[in-house]
This record gives sequence, C-alpha cells and structure tokens, in this order.
Amino acid sequence: MKIAVIYTSKYGSTKRVAEKIADNCDNAFAFSTLSDIQNIESFDKIIIGIPIYAGSTTRDMRNFLKKNWDAIKPRLFGVFVLCWDEKNYIEFINKILPEKPDDKVILECFGGEIDPELLMEFERKVILELTGVSTKTSNIRNEQVVAFAKKIMGN
Repeated sequence: MKIAVIYTSKYGSTKRVAEKIADNCDNAFAFSTLSDIQNIESFDKIIIGIPIYAGSTTRDMRNFLKKNWDAIKPRLFGVFVLCWDEKNYIEFINKILPEKPDDKVILECFGGEIDPELLMEFERKVILELTGVSTKTSNIRNEQVVAFAKKIMGN
C-alpha cells in the first residue's frame, strides 16, 4: 500500500509535520503540492496537510485541491491542519476542501507555530493583534502527529 502525504508549507512547519507522518507510515511519501507529485492515481491513500493562515490556506493548495479533487476524493484517508485557532479547524477544512470529506476520513489539528521573524512587517502586526504572539512559539503536538500516522496505518 502506497501513501502520499501532500502538503504546502509557507514557513516550514507543515512540511516538518508531513515528513514526520510519512516517516511513521510504511511506504509513505511526502510531497509538496507545488512540484513533486506526478501521479495521484498510483497511491492507495492520500493525506492532505493544510496550513491555515488567517482562516484560509495558500492559493496553491486551493488550486491543487480543485484541479485534482476527482483523483484525490476516492483515496482521501486523512486531513491534518496546522493552525493557531484550533477550535475552528473542522470549519476551515470544510471551507478549503472542494467537498465535505466522508465520515471515514480522519481529521486532525496538531496546533500551530508562529515565528514573527519569518513574517513581513504587516503580517507581524496582524499576528500580534490576533494572537498576542511576538516571539517564536509552537504548540504543535508531536505525539499526536505520531498517533495520527498510526491511525492511518490501522494500528
């Protein structure tokens, strides 16, 4: 069984989580939606990793999902998000995916990470106002990431 963990990552945290999931699943591969994945149909399970920025995700991720949804949908096994506003993650997923995922799809939010040093001045001000975070802060739960990978594998 081949598993694709497909993600986009603006600042690196979603990439790190996607790679951790792939490392903890047998025969799994992490792909950036921007360039890497060639043949979605060759995978048995698809995991989508979505970073949330101010309630949405990147244009690249939205376009990728829209363009490839017919191939993704029958293989979709899990969706994870990284976001600071964890209580609304299901709403974010339903807003970003072209269709609401089936009940069998595993949905998770692992927390988020903010590094103001990586942001433009305007973004820094907005993040500070919305979250109160002014220094690099992460609440990503790595043990939950590993547990998600085990669920994907059926363990």
